[in-house]
Parts: sequence; C-alpha cells; structure tokens
Amino acid sequence: MGMFSGGLREALGARLEKSRSLLLIGDSEQAFEAAAPFIEAVGRRFERLRIVLSGPPELRDRLQRRFPEALTHAAPLPLLSTCRRFVRNGGFRSIVALDDVRLPRAMITAVG
Repeated sequence: MGMFSGGLREALGARLEKSRSLLLIGDSEQAFEAAAPFIEAVGRRFERLRIVLSGPPELRDRLQRRFPEALTHAAPLPLLSTCRRFVRNGGFRSIVALDDVRLPRAMITAVG
C-alpha cells in the first residue's frame, strides 16, 4: 500500500511528459541498491532514455540523492484509468518491478 501514497497529481503522472522512459518500481532501498548496477549501466548506455524510479514517499528523497540522473516519481493509484494515463504520460518503453513489489492488476493491464 505504501507505494501508492503521495500527491494525487503525481500519482496521475502529472510530472511526466512524453519521453522515452524506463520505470523501475520498488518498495525498499535494498531492492534499488541491488538494481544499482543495472540502473547505472542503462544510464550510461542509453543517455537519451529517462530513468524513472518509483517507491514509497519516504524513500524517494534517498533515491534522488543516490541516482541524481534519474527522476523519482510516485507510483500510480491502483485504478485502471489512472495506470493507463500514467503509462501513456510517461512514454515508458519498459517497466521493471523489483523483487519486493507486486504490481497491481490495473498496472499490468495498462502496460499490456
């Protein structure tokens, strides 16, 4: 439940603008640290790809400091219309759910 708290505008994808993006969703600092080599390698290899990290509000400040080139963002509300808008606004090429996250059915449907 923690990954869905945050501002409503942000949860609707208001901070996102269409761009080629990669979204990583996680619920713990350990999950993002385990993914750090991947995040850094993707950032080096695909410089024009925007990396978006989504986690609980209390984690996003630490993620922004740890990965300054990435954008931290709230996850969408677990509603199909919200998830569709979020995916559309973000221009996501891929969405990666880190090992500690179970994506809601609405997000899986929106991506599919």
